[in-house]
Amino acid sequence: LSLRRQRQMCKETDLALSIDADEKQVIAVALNQNYVPIVDGRGALCGIITRQSLIHYFENQRNA
Repeated sequence: LSLRRQRQMCKETDLALSIDADEKQVIAVALNQNYVPIVDGRGALCGIITRQSLIHYFENQRNA
C-alpha cells in the first residue's frame, strides 16, 4: 500500500505508535481504540494490533 493510502485507512483521531513502543504504551492506546496502528520511523504503516489480539495474547500468557 502507498503511504497515502495507509494514512487514509487510519482515522485522523487514531493514535499510532512507533514500532519500538512497549507493552504498556500499546495497552494504554488500546483502551481507547479498537486497534493500534504501528508505524516505522518514516511514519509508514507496519501493522495493526487489534484489541482482540491483545486479549488473546494475554490469555495465552496467563495459561502458559
